[in-house]
Amino acid sequence: MMERPSGTTKRFYVNGVEAGFTAVAFGVNDQSVLRFGGGATEGNGNYFFEGDVDEPAIYDKVLTPEQIILHFLAGTTAAKGPTLNFARQGTQIMLSWSNGSLESTTNLSTGWVQVNATSPYTVTPDLLERARFYRLRQ
Repeated sequence: MMERPSGTTKRFYVNGVEAGFTAVAFGVNDQSVLRFGGGATEGNGNYFFEGDVDEPAIYDKVLTPEQIILHFLAGTTAAKGPTLNFARQGTQIMLSWSNGSLESTTNLSTGWVQVNATSPYTVTPDLLERARFYRLRQ
């Protein structure tokens, strides 16, 4: 999905194809936060997108329809990275993945070590640790 404001018209694109437009004066909102997948930034802001937002991008210019379709196509042909899934089972956590090596640390900036495990891998949290982080490495 992409919104393409151009001063007097907003055009809305889905999967690289224009899905609609409206004539409206467009003004830059430099007073409120920017949200991907969120609604109004004024008031209670309770309008959240239920789904996934993939490949968000911000441009400093209005894109042409050709640039919009090229942006969409680039996102659909990119290689997919490994995905780490997790599920809570009582007091344990089950991690599963299809490719890559599982790594773990208690400090995000240093100390990643390979976990000698295959998928699925069951973790029993150590209550003395403040936190433990996991990632996949290709």
